[in-house]
Amino acid sequence: NLGKIESIRLFKTAESAELVTQNLPLAIQSYKTLVNRVQDNSSKALVLNRLARCYMKSGNFNQALNTYNEILKEYSNEMSSDGVPLGIIAFFQIGSITQKIEPEKAGQIILEFYNRLVGSKWSLDKSQFQFYRSIINKMGETWKTEWRGASEDVDFKNRWDEFERKADAKLEVLIKEEDLIEKIIPLVQARLFEFNSKAKEFSRFSKIVGGNLFLISAVSIQKEKILGIHIDNSVLIQERLPLLLDRFPIPEGWLVQIVDPDGQIVFGDEAVDSGTADLRSPFVLGFDQDFPPWQIRIFQKYPSASDRQFNLRRNVYILVVVVVMAVLFFGGFIAIRSTAKELELARLKSEFVSTVSHEFRTPLMSIRYLSEMLDSGRVKGEDKKNIYYGKIHKESERLSRLIENMLDFSKIEAGMKKYQFEDLSVGDLVKDVIQRFEEYVADKHVTLECEISDHLPDIHAD
Repeated sequence: NLGKIESIRLFKTAESAELVTQNLPLAIQSYKTLVNRVQDNSSKALVLNRLARCYMKSGNFNQALNTYNEILKEYSNEMSSDGVPLGIIAFFQIGSITQKIEPEKAGQIILEFYNRLVGSKWSLDKSQFQFYRSIINKMGETWKTEWRGASEDVDFKNRWDEFERKADAKLEVLIKEEDLIEKIIPLVQARLFEFNSKAKEFSRFSKIVGGNLFLISAVSIQKEKILGIHIDNSVLIQERLPLLLDRFPIPEGWLVQIVDPDGQIVFGDEAVDSGTADLRSPFVLGFDQDFPPWQIRIFQKYPSASDRQFNLRRNVYILVVVVVMAVLFFGGFIAIRSTAKELELARLKSEFVSTVSHEFRTPLMSIRYLSEMLDSGRVKGEDKKNIYYGKIHKESERLSRLIENMLDFSKIEAGMKKYQFEDLSVGDLVKDVIQRFEEYVADKHVTLECEISDHLPDIHAD
C-alpha cells in the first residue's frame, strides 16, 4: 500500500511539473523514477509515453526517440488513456522527430508505419483506420515536399503504392465488418428470436448490404445470444466453385454463368453475347433454399446447321444431367460443410458447459462437506479445525479463480478482453501447471511425471 501511495504521489508531482509549472527536468526525473516502480505493462507503457513526451518538449530528441522505440518494441499494443494503441503514437512521433533531425531516413519510417497499419498489427475499427491512414498520408506528403531526394526514391513510390492497395483492401474488409456488426447481426437476432426462438437447428440467412452479400448460418443459444458462422464469399467464389465445376465438365458447345440477383456475373464465362451464344432460352437453376441467392445459367453456342441437328438432343440430355448433379453436389457440399461447423460449435458449447459444471461442483462439494463437519461439532481440537478452515479457504480461492476465468471467457466472447503479450518460458509455464495439479492429486495416489527439454525456445503469448 505504501508503494502505491508513493507511486500516486510521484505521478501527481510529474503531471503537475509537466502540465502546470512546465518544470520539465522535474517531470522527467519523476516519470523516470515512476517507470522503475510500476509493475504492470499497461501502467509502465503510459508512464513511458509521458516521459517521451517530456523529452520532446525539452528538445531532447535522441532520448525521445529511444523511449518511443522502447514503447514500439515492448508495448505496441497497450492503449493510451484515450484508447489509442501506443504503437501508433510512438510511430507518429518517431516519424515526426526523424523528419526534423534525419529527413533522409524519414521515408523508411513512414513506410514501416504504413506497413504496420495495413498489416493488422493493431485492432482498429473503420473510423480509426481511416483517421490514422489520413495521418500517414499527410506525413508522406510532407516528407515528399520537404525532402529534395524524395522525388528520386523509386523504392518509396513502389512500396507506397503497394500499401495504398493493401489499405483499400483492408478498408473494404472493415466496412464489411461494420455492416456485419451494425446491420446483419441485429437482423439475424430479430429473425431468430421472433420466428425460431425455440429451435435448436441452425438457420441460414442471406442479405445484401452496401453491395456486399452476407451469407450467415446461426442458431439462438441463450436469451438474446446467438452462435453463428459467416461464410467468406471470396473463398467460396475463387476456390470452391472452380473445384466443384471441374467435377462436372460442361459439354463442348455450352457456356455457364453464375449470376447474382442483379444479373452480375459471379463466376463463369464472361464472353457471352448475342454473337456467340443463344441468350433467348438459357437453362436457369437456383441453389437449395436460395442459399446463396444466385442462379446458374447455361447458354448454347451457335453451332453449324448440321452439327445442331445431330448434337442438340444428346447435349440437352447430358447437360440436364450434369447441371442437376452439379446443383445437388454443390448444395450438398454447402449443407455438409455448414452443418459440420454447426455441429462442431454445438459440441464445443456442450463440452464447455459440462466441464465448467464439473469444475464448479468439486470445490462446492468440498466446502459443503467441510462446513457441515464443523457445524455439527464432529471436529475436535483447534488444530484440526484450523486445518478444515484452511481447506475451506483454499477451495474458496479455487472457486474464485474459476469465476474469474468464466468472466474472462465472457470478455473474450464479447471482444472486450485485453491481452498482455510477453515472452514466456515454456518450461516455466509447464512447471507452474504441474505444481498446481500436484496440490489436487496429492491425496489421490496419482504420480505426475514431467520432462522438459533445456532447449525449448520462448513463446510470445498472454
